[in-house]
Amino acid sequence: MIYMIWVIMMMKKRFNSFIHPMTLSIQMNWLIKAVANLRESSDELFCRNYDLCDLGDVI
Repeated sequence: MIYMIWVIMMMKKRFNSFIHPMTLSIQMNWLIKAVANLRESSDELFCRNYDLCDLGDVI
């Protein structure tokens, strides 16, 4: 797990102008889970606005 975080950090430094799709999806998945813990209905809001419902199935 620590290795994965290190890889993501290195990718951010190496590709400042280019966001890797996998890195972006992982970040968005963490964001949705964090917000969903605060408000249960927020994950539905994210799904409607950003079409990220299937993100949890991929990760």
